[in-house]
Formats: sequence, structure tokens, C-alpha cells
Amino acid sequence: MSFKNIPPGYLILIMFLSAQILGTVVGILLTDKSPQIKEFQEMAVTPVAEKGSMLNTLFFFGYILVMAVVLYFGIKVYKGVLLFRVLEFLVITFATSIVFFVLLTVAGLDPDMSMLAGIAIGLLIAIGKNWLHPLRNAGAIISSGGVGAIFGFSLGFIPSLLFAVLLSIYDYIAVFKTKHMVKFAETFTQQDLAFTIAAGPKPSEKEKKELEKIPFEERVKKIKRTELGTGDLVIPVVLSVSVYPVLGLVGSLCVIFFTTLALYAMMRYHMTKKQVLPALPPITAGAIVGMVVAYILNYVVLII
Repeated sequence: MSFKNIPPGYLILIMFLSAQILGTVVGILLTDKSPQIKEFQEMAVTPVAEKGSMLNTLFFFGYILVMAVVLYFGIKVYKGVLLFRVLEFLVITFATSIVFFVLLTVAGLDPDMSMLAGIAIGLLIAIGKNWLHPLRNAGAIISSGGVGAIFGFSLGFIPSLLFAVLLSIYDYIAVFKTKHMVKFAETFTQQDLAFTIAAGPKPSEKEKKELEKIPFEERVKKIKRTELGTGDLVIPVVLSVSVYPVLGLVGSLCVIFFTTLALYAMMRYHMTKKQVLPALPPITAGAIVGMVVAYILNYVVLII
């Protein structure tokens, strides 16, 4: 069966799972190898306090809120695409280079050479996506895995969990109340930016012109294409990586399994109702269920 015969929602699910596995592997390698590899220790992002502090969570959450405001007004004022393309290029190059830097260094390559190779690969993907369309999703998947791995490694378990809960509340408000997340989705979809993963046929130019005449939420019901924001890929990776030092590999695997299950349920609903939905609340809820299951499993093993 070809990919064209797979419903878009299930293709999104496959890409989501790919990002989770890749990001979790990179995050676990960072966690396990950082005591021996000083370059890994230096990759921790803790801007305002030591690792494990809630202050870092509050800083990043506040930063996201500020950037959302800037982006919202930026979209209102700026009607071009160049600035968004530059941002996309930088994100893909930087985040993808992290993934390959970690993998190549652990494989035995000198850290300096690994960094150069990682940047080169990131540049190739960031540039190549403009000619090879499959690289659009590949870039989004790899970069999401890289960002999630770094944040999960840096923040720690409880701060990461708080971060996910705060972002889930924000996601709900941004989609159903203020609806500015819908505006972001519309912009990224129209410009075909790698800030989402996408599956399904692209509308023809004629269809685009017809669709532009109707509100975005109504447009979603008429097209066969499905998209998911990269933030919805990053946060579950953050959780699967951050839970690893606490609940081990079982914890990470349970988070991956239950977040994927939660997204599956949401995608089933989306494919039926064709409604714009916030993905983070069910994904975070799935992660919490996975953590509880992992805790029980570890407890049972200790008893046995």
C-alpha cells in the first residue's frame, strides 16, 4: 500500500511517532553521556536558574507568550514571506544540527567534527526542502526532536511537566477563545512553512483561490489535507526525555505510547468532524497517564 492510500490523519500519526522516538533517543543519549562528554553538559538551556528550577519554566512560558504577541502583530503588519522563511531556515538548521551532533558524537566522531557535520546536514535539509518537498516534513520532524530533547534534558521532570500543563492551557485558550492560534495555523499553511507537519494532497491554485474566500475554520472542513504544529511534537518529547531520569526507559516508552494513543483518538475525531482542535491538552493528558502507568509498572517490578 502506498502512502497516498493512507488517510492523512494516520500519516500525521506516523510522523508524530517518528519525532517522539528520535527526540527521546537523542535526549536519553544527552542524559546518559553528559557526565563523560563536556560538550553535552554545555548544551543545557537554563537561562535564569540552575537545572531543575521552576524559574526556567516560567521564563520560557513567558517568552512564548511574548513571542506569540509579536508574531500575531507581525502577521497583521507584515504580508510578505521572506522573514518567515528566514526564521524557518534558522530553526531547521540549528535544531537539526543538534540531533546529528549528538548521534555522531556518541558514535565516536570528534565533537568538533560532529558539530560541523550536524550544521552541514541541517543546512542541506533547510535549503533542500525548497526543491524536495518531502524534506519539509523531515525537517519539521528532526528539528522538533532536537528541540524537545534539549528542553527535556535541561528543564528536569517537574519543571517540564509544569511547562506542558501551562502550554496546554494556553493552547486551549489560543484555539477556542482568542483564536489567534487559528490565525497562526492559517499563515503557516498558506506559506507551506515547516512549522507544521502536513499530510494529504495540496489544493490546486484554483482551489486555493476559492478557499481563500471562506474562513479558515470552514476551509479545514473542505480540504483533505491535515496539519499538526511542531509544538505538538516538541512537548511530548520534552516529557518523555525529562521522565527518563525518574522512571527510566519504561517511563519514556509509556509517555511515547500514551501520547501517540491520545493523538490517535484526537485524529479520529478530527477526521470525522474536520474541526480545528488544540492538540496539546489531550497529548499532555496522555503523557500524564503514561507516567502513572510507568510508576505502577516500576513499583510492581520492585515488589517482584
